[in-house]
Amino acid sequence: EHCSIMDMEGNEIPACQELLKQVKGKENGMTMSVIRRCMELQLAVELGQQNRPELIVLDGTLQAEHAAEKGLLERLAQLPCALGVSKTSALVTETGMPVSIALQQMTTLPLWYYVPIAENHATVIGMARFHPKARHCFRIDLFQGQKGQWSSALSALKSMSNDAVFPGYPYGL
Repeated sequence: EHCSIMDMEGNEIPACQELLKQVKGKENGMTMSVIRRCMELQLAVELGQQNRPELIVLDGTLQAEHAAEKGLLERLAQLPCALGVSKTSALVTETGMPVSIALQQMTTLPLWYYVPIAENHATVIGMARFHPKARHCFRIDLFQGQKGQWSSALSALKSMSNDAVFPGYPYGL
């Protein structure tokens, strides 16, 4: 029995096919999560290549948690602008305080962003609060090659962050 994960043109997605081979006959929620993530990244790459939008926004970071994600993230980095928005972050200050809490305590401004908090060879990480009634700020990831897009990308996110149920979180994620 052969199981395949296909892109929108009917071609097998190599990263997902390799994962399927690894889990054949096993139930593994972690692997299924990686497959779902790879499918989301594949869809973002395909839609980005076909439609060339000014901005692609993903739920989560732009960091590969599994080798299967790496190639897809590299392809996504070739598009004009892709952001990852995370509700949670493991980033902490030197004293062990979560960076999100430390930043919120440092300002009384209703809206703000702080960039960069951290960088690596692939991404730049920032934090932002997009709505005056938001109870939380969010981790924002942007690819290194797209650093010049911070201002326009954050402005677009702010305009999507007026959801009445979760103020400050970009609607649609």
